[in-house]
Amino acid sequence: MRQPDGSVHPPAGAGDGKAVDPEELRVDPRTCRYWWSQEGDRPTAADAPLIQQSVRIADAAGSYRGRFRLPDDYRCTRGDQGPRRNKGVEAITFGARGSTFTSALEGPLLQDGPEPDLRHGALVRVTRRNRDGAVLRQFAYPLEKIFTESDPSSPWPPDTGVPAILAFPDDPDRYLVLERTWVAGAGYRIRVFDATARGATDVRRMSSLAGRAVVPMRKRLVADFHDLGLTTVVNTEGLTWGPRLPSGERTLLLVSDDNFAEDEATQFVALALRDR
Repeated sequence: MRQPDGSVHPPAGAGDGKAVDPEELRVDPRTCRYWWSQEGDRPTAADAPLIQQSVRIADAAGSYRGRFRLPDDYRCTRGDQGPRRNKGVEAITFGARGSTFTSALEGPLLQDGPEPDLRHGALVRVTRRNRDGAVLRQFAYPLEKIFTESDPSSPWPPDTGVPAILAFPDDPDRYLVLERTWVAGAGYRIRVFDATARGATDVRRMSSLAGRAVVPMRKRLVADFHDLGLTTVVNTEGLTWGPRLPSGERTLLLVSDDNFAEDEATQFVALALRDR
């Protein structure tokens, strides 16, 4: 994936504000070009560059072919507005046979309230747009609370969010949403939810969701990886449709991100999903 001038992207930490943190990749069903999200960086150091998140478009050779404008409330700032660090736009999906494009933030915006804890979940913004970038609707997706306590000896807090979202081909309001949670001492919990935006409040004109009475997207659990008999549950962050099986179920394919770590793995999981 190249920069507009044809050069490669600089590595993370290069200090020039041009590095990228790629996350989700989708194939445009109309053009077969690649649309990929990168969540930028809200640095902790005051003198480090702030890198805006983006959705970029490339051809089959990786050449830059444009950028899709994100909603204004997805923009990082130096203050107390916008996405948290490492909680920006990861999840993207085409819907309605390519006529709509939906994105989801991994975690709640700073102004929308705290991240999930052992007692409370959080609201994550999901935005549906047309191909020209106009916002059609924006919804609040209810992210689950943290499933267990952390190992008190660990310096790392729990980490949870929405790394992937997948539109149903024949229902513009229906999505599969992947939730990935890591807790020190307990490992990963990976869950897939069937969610609908039908009846949900349009929150695009709400500067903050904190304390607001909104109707979130409704969801039901489809799969919990702990119930599937897998040898291990790892950092699963991607999902896509596969072929329909002779028995009528859809194939759902999931893949993990190994973080380039020796103690993690790249794992592919194929599930058969029966429509209800």
